[in-house]
Amino acid sequence: QGHTIQELEQLVNATVPVDEADIQKRVPGHYQNKEKYLMEEIVVVTLDEFLKKDIPPREMILSPILPSQGLVMIYAKTGVGKTFVALMMAYAVALGDKVFSWHAPKSRKVLYVDGEMPAATMQDRLKSIAKGFGKELDDPSNFRIITQDLQNQGIPDLATKEGQDIVESVLGDAELLILDNLSCLVRRTLENESDSWLPIQEWLLKLRR
Repeated sequence: QGHTIQELEQLVNATVPVDEADIQKRVPGHYQNKEKYLMEEIVVVTLDEFLKKDIPPREMILSPILPSQGLVMIYAKTGVGKTFVALMMAYAVALGDKVFSWHAPKSRKVLYVDGEMPAATMQDRLKSIAKGFGKELDDPSNFRIITQDLQNQGIPDLATKEGQDIVESVLGDAELLILDNLSCLVRRTLENESDSWLPIQEWLLKLRR
């Protein structure tokens, strides 16, 4: 990124060695991923410092149900229409329009990750949704799609770092990420075992942050 090998060597030479005992003192037994905490310290501020921080207020992506930095799950029985609702929401946000009784105050970029729908069916649904809104997107890049049928090797399990890295590599400036659906995209977790959900939970919290 424009720097030199010499600059890197200077940084390496200036780095203070940290051993395992030092890590244990700083992070006493609560974190398994100790290598992460070699790279950065936990940030602690006083109440006064926190209250004086200039933190932008959260905006509504789709009012009143979906704020920025929000995590929302849609659930229902099979065949009720979860994907249709999610696609309608995605199109409304990309357009900056209303859907049902919800309203997107402005258009935002959306990334829709589909793990189940045949591409032909997805295309038909989106054509009918666009026709129903009666408007085309001002910017076609506002609505981008990853779908199984267009991949040479499918979509990796999003409970793995490989799968998460692939989504992050194409996320770009999208402000709304829709994962449809979890049972197809997250395959190594057991729904009734909370510990198996941790990899995807930690990833979602990272994206929200």
